[in-house]
Amino acid sequence: MFAGFNFRSNKYEKLNSWEATKGLYSYIESNLENDWSHWDYVSNPNGGFLGLWFHITSLSSEKNCEIYLQIENYCADKINLFIKICGKWERTIDVLYDIFYLIQEKSSEFDLSISKPSRYRCGEYTYVAIINDVFLKKENGELDLVNLINKLNNASRLIDAVTAEL
Repeated sequence: MFAGFNFRSNKYEKLNSWEATKGLYSYIESNLENDWSHWDYVSNPNGGFLGLWFHITSLSSEKNCEIYLQIENYCADKINLFIKICGKWERTIDVLYDIFYLIQEKSSEFDLSISKPSRYRCGEYTYVAIINDVFLKKENGELDLVNLINKLNNASRLIDAVTAEL
């Protein structure tokens, strides 16, 4: 059993430990409408995070460029769902804005609220957008798992719609 996660009741006490996050990620993997996902620790200058990435989808116009979803939990009350891009793409801020505006335009079709990262940095793995209101808590403080899985599956559908146009 992972600390902070009760598999019988699917309750998450707090997601401020690696063990609780591993339990959440296992739960997510078993409930995604997606056939591939992977999670692991990612080291970075901010102390690292436990990341789950899934729904990696090639652009219709460029098979060597992919857009995917990534959850990052820093285990300090900071957990987010990002849309990211990787592979061979024209690494310019203008391209990121073009993709962001397309994502933003289509997001309402999938009942998703999107925001832009605080700033863009073009790299091998680049943030394009943040999906808001994914990790909501119920009145009793527990993570709203129905909302979570619904938002993750809708985000996958959004990626499919966006990559079909790119």
